[in-house]
Amino acid sequence: MNFGEKLFKLRKEKGLSQEALAQKLNTTRQAVSKWENNQGYPETEKLLILSNIFGVSVDKLLKENPEQINSNENGYYVSKECAEGFLGFHKKTTKCTAIGVALMVLGGVPYFLFQDNRVVSITLACGFIVAGLAFILSMAFMGNPYKKLKSERLLFDPSYFSCLAEAHEAQKKKYIALILLGVSMILLAGILGFINIPVFPINEIQCLLTACSIYLFIYVIGIIDIYDILLRSEERMESTYWRVIKRIRK
Repeated sequence: MNFGEKLFKLRKEKGLSQEALAQKLNTTRQAVSKWENNQGYPETEKLLILSNIFGVSVDKLLKENPEQINSNENGYYVSKECAEGFLGFHKKTTKCTAIGVALMVLGGVPYFLFQDNRVVSITLACGFIVAGLAFILSMAFMGNPYKKLKSERLLFDPSYFSCLAEAHEAQKKKYIALILLGVSMILLAGILGFINIPVFPINEIQCLLTACSIYLFIYVIGIIDIYDILLRSEERMESTYWRVIKRIRK
């Protein structure tokens, strides 16, 4: 049974019309019809939503004869496509959150720069803060199709898990360098606070350095965290915190 046949069968079993399924996926009926006629495939995020709607893995949706992954183990199987979609989604949200916070801090630049005109300085500072909040809120209200990956013990193909771990390990030097750069910026901003040079825009430079360092900290910590969610799911599920969460959900 190919993907289109599976989608048609699952949709009928769920009692959904093509229009109803299209609404759940935020797409068109024509797109659903094309998928069912094997004229294309949904993008990764929509595949994950389909997986949640029908209660089957993305692997089972796509493969005609999917391999059984340790059937005696309990967990949520994550395919390569699903993992890469998860990483891409959270890298985007992490970056936007980091930009939002940095913009709010950058509001101090026009505030200090236009001290002679309080109306202009406050207006521009508020503009930066509002822009920053817009970035953060846009991520907060964005639907997350990967919630399940944060609350389940994850299962991977061993070969892909090794590749994922190697990629993360290879990027650690980059993360360390970015964190050190952020720390250097914070220290420099602190040092500038003790300098008193006429006509030198110390406050503005301090705001700029602080904003850049905050961006780096949020982005790097966010990237490390999303890799940990994938690579250390078993440890996370065994932690005291997650045991409490599981009991609450039950």
